[in-house]
Amino acid sequence: MAKYTLNFSCGHEETIQLFGPNKERSRKIEWFESNGSCSTCYRAAKEAEYQKKAEEQKKQNAFAAQEATASGWVKLTGSDKQIAWGDSIRVNLLKQVEQRMNTGKADDEPKRQAIRKAYQTLFVEAYTSASWWIDHRSWGASDIGKTLVDWVKANCPGLITDTRPDAPKSIYTHTVPLDPEPCTDGTITPDTRIIPLEPGPA
Repeated sequence: MAKYTLNFSCGHEETIQLFGPNKERSRKIEWFESNGSCSTCYRAAKEAEYQKKAEEQKKQNAFAAQEATASGWVKLTGSDKQIAWGDSIRVNLLKQVEQRMNTGKADDEPKRQAIRKAYQTLFVEAYTSASWWIDHRSWGASDIGKTLVDWVKANCPGLITDTRPDAPKSIYTHTVPLDPEPCTDGTITPDTRIIPLEPGPA
């Protein structure tokens, strides 16, 4: 261990301690003088970076809140900080999902309608806790897509089938006898079927 007074690339002089073999110390000294900043400039740069990211996040949160309101989504519940973060996650993810739902073949229209109703029921009306979105921030559009397909399989029998012998069972189960009509007439509601906030056992 030894102390060295260096002229950093920021133009400031500072004394630091270096450890290790002489060759390694020489390499570090060369790097600090060519690329490094003194501790004061380093902290200032980090603070400026933090403030920039915070400002960008603030703008994203404001945009997400406007998008959620314009889309007619239910307001999330939680603290102000949780709601702002949850809205950003929700808007970013659901806009991707909506874009995917608007594509497909004409003969898939009944399935697409059922998927859209499941989407409205689950992710627009039921999942209104900001903490739920924060906890699932690693989800992608494919994760939501799989959840919607599983839900439709359970609640609209025969509309989406999987004939593979090793096909996984749906993560959703019926709680009351289901009339197949809600799958086609636009009246699917959380009151007529189970809406678990977390998937149950397979």
